[in-house]
Amino acid sequence: MAAGNVGALVTRGWLRKAIQEPRKQLRVLEAARGNAAKHQYLKKRIPTAQYLDLLTGVKPIPTLPYNLPEIETFTEHLRSLGINKDDHVVIYDRGNYYPACRAWWLLR
Repeated sequence: MAAGNVGALVTRGWLRKAIQEPRKQLRVLEAARGNAAKHQYLKKRIPTAQYLDLLTGVKPIPTLPYNLPEIETFTEHLRSLGINKDDHVVIYDRGNYYPACRAWWLLR
């Protein structure tokens, strides 16, 4: 199951198989914002998933409370999760799609 043969979207079945075949290049991230979302993550998550807080590195201003994070801080956050440029990263969220889409865009 080579990561190079996978498109931008994967199925649950693909992910289930990929997790069962551990490899160093696969990283699974649950993308969300803040402590309440992290509490949900801690209660139940996809096996091997790590929590990607989209507020890390963001300096909110009144008109843009969820603006872009500072690149250095965001990069350091990714490194703290063990993510490298050659990793195959699968991102999911709790169903409203915004966090996963934003995380995907930030990682591009």
